Amino acid sequence: IPILRDAGRLPLDRLAADAAVRGQRVILAQLPDPNDFVDYDFGFMTTIMADAARAHDWTFVDLLTSFRGENAADFWVATSDVHFNGAAYDRISDQLVPYLVAPAAGAAR
Repeated sequence: IPILRDAGRLPLDRLAADAAVRGQRVILAQLPDPNDFVDYDFGFMTTIMADAARAHDWTFVDLLTSFRGENAADFWVATSDVHFNGAAYDRISDQLVPYLVAPAAGAAR
């Protein structure tokens, strides 16, 4: 979907420029929509964001991999509130922590 790719380009380019000036690395993590992890409707967004990360030489983390095939409602705060619960954030942190504690490629040790 070209319009979505174009809409996100400017903010991500600004982030890349700012990170370069500050000497920071960027880890782009895609948080999945919490409504359905079996018939997931937003894979196209994951592709767009992964492509953007690759274009900027950033690390991309697809957080859906921690939930794929699971019953989404098991990770909701309540049956009427699809926001992630503590169990979901445990999975998310388990997936992200290795990227956060690993030294950046080429970093002095």
